[in-house]
Amino acid sequence: MKRSLCVLLALCLLLALTACRTEKTPEETSRPTETQSPTEPSETEEPTQTTAPEGSTDDTQTPEEPSGDDQWAYSYADDAGRIWAMGFAKVTNDTDSPILTEPCTFRFCDESGAELLAAKDVFCYPQVLEIGETGYYFEIVETGLAEVTPLKLTVEGGEPVTFQGGIRYETENVSLANSPYGGILISGEVRNSTPDTGELVCVAAIVYDAGDRPLCVLSTILGEALPANAMAGFSLENYDLPPELNVSEAANFEIFAYPVA
Repeated sequence: MKRSLCVLLALCLLLALTACRTEKTPEETSRPTETQSPTEPSETEEPTQTTAPEGSTDDTQTPEEPSGDDQWAYSYADDAGRIWAMGFAKVTNDTDSPILTEPCTFRFCDESGAELLAAKDVFCYPQVLEIGETGYYFEIVETGLAEVTPLKLTVEGGEPVTFQGGIRYETENVSLANSPYGGILISGEVRNSTPDTGELVCVAAIVYDAGDRPLCVLSTILGEALPANAMAGFSLENYDLPPELNVSEAANFEIFAYPVA
């Protein structure tokens, strides 16, 4: 009897242990889902969303190179092998009054942006720009370089100021020809039709190619004052221009005569 009771108790204990083990099994399988953080996916996505725009705008975007439409320079060799730099800077008066251009500085740089040489007190032709009128700062300077090299131009200063009372003189009998010394020669006469004497008179011509891009600027200051209602002859040429530049490349030109302000 005791043996039967012991066997029965052992069976009951075995059944109880089996029941406990089956009740704990769901807890063990559900624990991973309870401990998994619901924010983990969003934490990994947020860095990619914030870093991508930064990389596409501020970090990787670089400024565009200048187009070269408003200012440019290049070098060339003369017949003696000396290397020269020629620079242009375009100025358009888009204000509602005439402007007086101030001298500027040309900085000639190589393709990396390193400065090679500078030219100060570069003037714009014409000096006073009427409303809607375009002029050009222009300079030629010997570089001292050993060979022709691509150039970039940086312009400093030359901020225009409002100006009233700009005077233009008339030009007559103007002709364009090849200079006997090489290059382009423009000659003619200037008339002072104002009642005042022009103490310091500049005559300048902007020469354009067939695409209306300036080839050069020729200028001179008359050797004497120009009295009221008087005329004087002028001759414009520059011996430092590229040797190959001649009238065959010149499609048209503008000429200006005025007392220097």
